[in-house]
Amino acid sequence: MGVEFHWTPTSVQATAPPRLRAIDIEVTSVGIYSDHQPLFALLFTRADGPGRIRERVWATRFDYVDELQAFGVKADRAAGEATI
Repeated sequence: MGVEFHWTPTSVQATAPPRLRAIDIEVTSVGIYSDHQPLFALLFTRADGPGRIRERVWATRFDYVDELQAFGVKADRAAGEATI
């Protein structure tokens, strides 16, 4: 997505470009967890194109997509994935 992280012993600083880069992610039981997918969905709303979330643990965990659509976000969901 283009975000850079800088760690010190007492802090973490994240710096984002003016426009995030769209990516596809796969949610599994290791790496990107199912609880993190709504956060990625919000980040995707600020990206330079559509991003895709593929859910491999809880395939029906996309109810928040309806709420994003209510705010006018272009988002779709299908079996086990969402595109935002």
